[in-house]
Amino acid sequence: KDVTNNLTLHFRSVANSILAMIATFIALALLGLVTAKPTIETSNGNVVITLDSPSQQLLVKYANDSTPAQPVALQGAITSIQTELAAIRKLVNQKPDAADTYTKSEVDAAISPKADSANVYSKSDVDTALGTKANSVDVYAKTAVDTAVDAKADSTNVFTKAEVNTFLGLKANSADVYTKTEVDTELEVKAHGDDVYTKVESDTALALKADKSDTYTKSEVDTAVNVKANSADVYTKTQVDTALTDKANADTTFTKTEVTTALGQKAESTAVAQLKTDVTSGRKISSHAEGFDDNLAGRASQWKYYWNEATIGMSANYTELQLDAATKTYTITGSKVPTTSSEGPYLFVQKGVVHPGRGQGQNGVTADRYAIIGYTVAEAGMYSLTNAVFDIVGASGDGNSIRVYVNDRSVLVHQIDEMGADDNDTFNTFLGYLKVGDVIYVASGPRNTDSSDGMTISFDVSYGIGPALTPDVADGGRLPFFGGAYLSTSVYVWWGKPAANAWNLIFDSNAKVLVDRGVYILKAAPSDLFKVGAGWYREALVSRPFVWFDGATNDDDEDSIPVHVSGHASNNVEISFQTKRTRGNQPHRLEMKSSVAWSAWSYMELTFLRLM
Repeated sequence: KDVTNNLTLHFRSVANSILAMIATFIALALLGLVTAKPTIETSNGNVVITLDSPSQQLLVKYANDSTPAQPVALQGAITSIQTELAAIRKLVNQKPDAADTYTKSEVDAAISPKADSANVYSKSDVDTALGTKANSVDVYAKTAVDTAVDAKADSTNVFTKAEVNTFLGLKANSADVYTKTEVDTELEVKAHGDDVYTKVESDTALALKADKSDTYTKSEVDTAVNVKANSADVYTKTQVDTALTDKANADTTFTKTEVTTALGQKAESTAVAQLKTDVTSGRKISSHAEGFDDNLAGRASQWKYYWNEATIGMSANYTELQLDAATKTYTITGSKVPTTSSEGPYLFVQKGVVHPGRGQGQNGVTADRYAIIGYTVAEAGMYSLTNAVFDIVGASGDGNSIRVYVNDRSVLVHQIDEMGADDNDTFNTFLGYLKVGDVIYVASGPRNTDSSDGMTISFDVSYGIGPALTPDVADGGRLPFFGGAYLSTSVYVWWGKPAANAWNLIFDSNAKVLVDRGVYILKAAPSDLFKVGAGWYREALVSRPFVWFDGATNDDDEDSIPVHVSGHASNNVEISFQTKRTRGNQPHRLEMKSSVAWSAWSYMELTFLRLM
């Protein structure tokens, strides 16, 4: 029992020592001083624990007994202790190295600022809570949120999403509306609300208006109004209606245009009074003598002097004569008579005296050369040649010819047939209505040659009719008829060389010599066709009336014009006339035929008297 108690005490002492050693070992291990498996053995009654090497040994003494225990006795305890140490070592091996763990102070220092577990969430709690949260990259930081929130309105001042959606449901898409800038731009050109009508007001007002298609635009109205009279200058409908009740119907009255047109054809009362005076007594405009004096003095004048380089009666063939101032004579060359001109060395115009040029065939001349006096009309109206007298100067000539034309229209042909003086023949001539710019020509020509063909001549150009009412058929361009009406004549000079019994064209409807549907009598002036082998000697011809058609024809027939011939001798030569129509819308033709051939070119002067 004592032994047992001693062993117990000893064991306890040993155990305490071992426990102290183990604690020391653990502390060393915690301090990182143990790196290898420790060994435990007894030495001299002591327990020696070798850590890494013999230099690292721990000597364990028995605490309450200085007598070393028997190793054998202690072997079981040691084995038991080794077993426990192995278990402890196993536990120690499961612990992290000191380098991988915090010391207590480090742990305390680290734990000190931490919250108690009761005051924090566990990892599971945190994971659960974080599972309902957004990632940091998907949310704003507090600072960013605060900054953004500061820029936002309070919830009391804004709409909720539902409210916004509700309102947006009532709004148009941005693509369908204007931006503020666009609206502002558009509003800049718009009227203020106070200055315009609302839609209801506009609709109400427009309901009373006509459609655009039924109304004029402002521009159209302005244009129309500009051509209208002011209301102060026109009558109202009532005034017009009242006035119209006293007026005749339009179908029984003339329009203003019709009245103006009709009045334009009438003379003013003062003009009628003057015309009556002119008709009964005439009004002198100028005279050949006065015009000649004006020209010599260099004053303005309506008078000029010409000679014909080709057929007479065509003003295009006329050339002005030149003044020889020394002799106060107009000649072809402007030099003293006789001149060097082969066409008319003695052709001249003086004040009161004229002399023609060569006759046809004389010295190779192709047409009679005339001394021509011209007057250009400056005032429209009825004209006559009055106080018209001529007289042959010499007694040995072969005759002269006096012709009067208006432009290229012949109104008088007077042949002087006597072989000698013809005292004071008159040639008063009614010229008809003349326009401003028309030219009156009085021409003196030879009958055969220019030998001794000088003549005195004087005449007035008068406004009126009365002084010219005495010419015979040959001398007058117009004749009194049926209480004041006048028959008219026109002259056409034909130039040709017909073959025997061949129809020759005189003119056709394109020439516009005769008036459409006019009824005419044709007269051939006294002719001496014996000169060209045609046998006539001082013969004259007049036709029975015939009608003229001034247009295109579409038939193939001829209508003869019967004629009567009288004179000195015809020598059985017949001159015939006819009108001819041709299919294919060809012009109407007047034709002439001679029973014998003419040996040379010659002319025939035809006068047409219009009856109606």
